[in-house]
Amino acid sequence: MASTDSELVFINFYTPENSEFYAAKLYRDLNPNNDDFRLLEILPGQGLDRIQCRIIQPPETPGLKYECISYRAGDPTKILQIEVNGHPFNAFASLGAALRKIRQPNGTRVVWADQICINQNNVAERGSQVSKMRAFYERAECVIAWLGDLKGGDLAFRMVQELQDEFDLKMEHRIRDGLSAEVESVLNSVVNGVVDELLSDSPDVRAKYEALGNLFRSELWSRLWIWQELIVAKTTRLEWDTHSAKVEDLRIVLQILQHLIVAEWPPRKPKSLELLMGNYPTAQAPQVFEMLKLQTRRRIWQEQKVLPLDRLLDSARWAYATDPRDKVFALCGLSDPKLGIVPDYKATTQQVYTSTATAIMERERSLDILAYCKHSGVVKAIALPTWCPDWSSQLDVQAGRSPLLFGEFPAQCAFRASQSTCGVFHIIPGGPDTRVWLHTSLLAQGLAIGTIDSVGNFETADQGTDEEKFHHLLSSWATRIAENDKLAEETLQELEKTATVDNRGSATGNGLSHIARESNVRRLKLDAIEGLRRFVVTSNGLMGMAPPHVQEGDLACVLLGARVPFLLRKCKEFYTLVGEVYISNGYMYGRAIDEMEAGTSEVQEFEIR
Repeated sequence: MASTDSELVFINFYTPENSEFYAAKLYRDLNPNNDDFRLLEILPGQGLDRIQCRIIQPPETPGLKYECISYRAGDPTKILQIEVNGHPFNAFASLGAALRKIRQPNGTRVVWADQICINQNNVAERGSQVSKMRAFYERAECVIAWLGDLKGGDLAFRMVQELQDEFDLKMEHRIRDGLSAEVESVLNSVVNGVVDELLSDSPDVRAKYEALGNLFRSELWSRLWIWQELIVAKTTRLEWDTHSAKVEDLRIVLQILQHLIVAEWPPRKPKSLELLMGNYPTAQAPQVFEMLKLQTRRRIWQEQKVLPLDRLLDSARWAYATDPRDKVFALCGLSDPKLGIVPDYKATTQQVYTSTATAIMERERSLDILAYCKHSGVVKAIALPTWCPDWSSQLDVQAGRSPLLFGEFPAQCAFRASQSTCGVFHIIPGGPDTRVWLHTSLLAQGLAIGTIDSVGNFETADQGTDEEKFHHLLSSWATRIAENDKLAEETLQELEKTATVDNRGSATGNGLSHIARESNVRRLKLDAIEGLRRFVVTSNGLMGMAPPHVQEGDLACVLLGARVPFLLRKCKEFYTLVGEVYISNGYMYGRAIDEMEAGTSEVQEFEIR
C-alpha cells in the first residue's frame, strides 16, 4: 500500500524524541527564500556541569562568526539531555559529548549543529535548510569533526605526529644534502621503515598500528554528510577527548597507507598489517582510501566549485545515512546546480532516485549513469526500474566489482564505446499501480553487438597466490577459446587484456600514478578470480567480461551516449538492464559507431524497464 504524505515525513528519519521541546514553540519560522539560519550559543561550563545553550535566531545571525560541528548521530535512543533556552532537549549522545568537549569554562562559543539549529519537526524547513547546508559549512570559521569513542586515541594521535615528524626530518636532511625536495623519494623511505616495523609484528607494534587503524575506521568517516562538510570547509579540526589536530595533518599518513597497498607482502601477512588496514584488497577497502579521494575532491572543488554527482553517488554507497533519500540530498550541494536537484522530504525514495537519474542523463546527454546500476541478480528492497541505480544499497559481494567507468572524473576513463555521440532517449512514466516505478521505461537508441553464447567458469585452485589463481583461470578460458574456431587466432595477451577489462580503460595517458595502476590491476584480477565478473563469448566470436548473473542469450549493445557497452535481457515486449560489459576487439573504443557509419550496423530503439 502506498504511503500517505504524513507517513512519508518520518520514513527512515530517526532523531531523539523531543515532542515537549517542540511544543514550547521556541523556533521562529525561517524564510525559505533567503539565507536565514539559526546558530547555537554554548554557555560557559566545565566537567560534568549540565550543558546549557541558547538558540540564536534571525535577525541576530548575519555577520556572526561560528563553527560547524560534524558528528555521527548514531542510535537515537542513546541521548544526553541538555538545556536549550531553559528547556530540556534530548541531544544525540555523540552531539552532547562534542558540546561538552568544546565548551569553554569562562566564555561562550557559537556553533551550528543540525539537530538543534534545524527544526526537525518541520519537514518543509528540513528540506530548505538541507539545500543550504553547503553554504553553512563554507562560511564557518572551522568545521569541528567529532571522532567520538575512539579506542587507543592517545596512541593514534602520537603515531600521526611521529610519522609526520619522520617525514619532515628526512625531507630536511635531503635538502641539507643538496638533493631536490622530492616528496615521493622521502615517502618511499618512510614507507620502507613502516614496512619493516609491521613485519616485526611485535605486541607493541600491533598496539600502535591497531590504534592508527581505529582512527581511520572511526564511525565519523562512514557518515555520508561529512563528505560535503570536509570538501567545502575552510579548515577542519579533528576532536577527541583532550586531543585536537587539523585534518590536513593526516595527509602524509594517508599517503603512507596508500603506498602500503602495493607493497610486497609475504603470503601470510603480519597481524599488525591487518589491524591497520583490514583485509584489503580481498575485502572492501577501508575508509582510509575514501579519505584519500576526499583530498582530491577537495582540491577539485576549490578549483571548479562543482563535482560529478554520479561518481560521488557511486563512491558513497558504503557511507552511512539513516534516510536513504539523503544518499542524494547529502551530495547534491556539491553538484552542478543546473541539475535542479532540491531536497524534498515529501518525495519518496523512488521519486528521488528516478528523478536524480533522469536529471543527470538529461543534463549530460549521456547514459553513463546506467553503468552504476550494480545489480547482483537479487531483487532489491526499493522498487526501481533496472536502469535506475539504487544508491541506498550496501553492495553485496556479487555486485561489489570495480566499475568499468574508472575514477572520479571522466578524463580518467579511456573507454569511448559510443565515441562522441549524445544519448538519444526519453522517459515514459509507468501506469497507476502501486509499483509504478518498476514500469517507468527508458527508451534509448543504440547498436546491437551480439548475444552471449557461452559463459566461462570462475572456480580456481584452492592453493597458490592470487597471481597463480588468475593464470590458472586464464588457462581454462584459453581452452574454451581454442574450442571455438572463430577465436582460434586470439592470443593469450588479448585474453589477459579482456580478463582485466583493459585496466578499466586507464592503461595509458590519464595521469594515474604507478600505485593507482597496480592497485587497479590487482583488484580487477580479484574480480575475475572471485567471479565478480564472468568471462563470456558472444555468438559472433567476441570475448568479454560480464556481471556474475549474466545468462546465455543476453544481448550486448552500445547505447548512444554511453562510454561502455551494456547487457540487456529480453522480457516480453521490453528489456531489463543486466549491467555493464567489457567487449573485446575494439568495441570499447568505438568500433560499433564505425560499423554504423560504414552501413554494416543499424540503430535500434530499446525499451528498458
